Amino acid sequence: MEYFQYLVDHVESLAKLGSYFIVSCVVCIGALRRVYFNHRYKSPKRIIKLIMYLTKYGKYLDDKDIAYTKMCINDEIMRSITKIPSTYNRKDLIYIFNSIEKKNYINILYKVQNYIERENGHFCIRMKFSDATWFLTRLMAFIMGVLFIAFMLLGAISIIENKNNLDYITFLFMAVVMELTGLWAFSIFPTRKAIEKINIELAKFRVPD
Repeated sequence: MEYFQYLVDHVESLAKLGSYFIVSCVVCIGALRRVYFNHRYKSPKRIIKLIMYLTKYGKYLDDKDIAYTKMCINDEIMRSITKIPSTYNRKDLIYIFNSIEKKNYINILYKVQNYIERENGHFCIRMKFSDATWFLTRLMAFIMGVLFIAFMLLGAISIIENKNNLDYITFLFMAVVMELTGLWAFSIFPTRKAIEKINIELAKFRVPD
């Protein structure tokens, strides 16, 4: 009965609190979707321009110029498809992507592509988990997680205490920033367990001749 009376007495504050958490979730999801779609579906303007040069002005180019332009087009297309900016290990990664059985590891392989090595006829990932960069990103993710919870609690307290709208809007904004930063930092490097599982999959096929 006491709990019911508490709900009746604080129904307005609880309604504000519920809306605060709903708005937080909506804003976070909206921000993530916007970043994802803007990055994924960016128009390949340079590719279109190179193809236009080749088709419209090909008669003004010699064989070497045409060959180089085609190479640039191929580079831009494969860079867009594979999300691998450098040609240094792109062919190896494409081979790995086609050969690995568990395709869900491809996103992780993108992130650790600079740590992929050849060893005894197989590909493998060699990462130093004691590396300062790995430690700092994990520490940043943890700190951002703590700050996210803190700002969410401060926002909830400001609603319960019936403070002005500016207070919990500020806390909401800071919570969203902390969450996005924390998710970004945590996603930079995979865990040791994930790397071990990927190395098991990489050992199932050999390096091409």
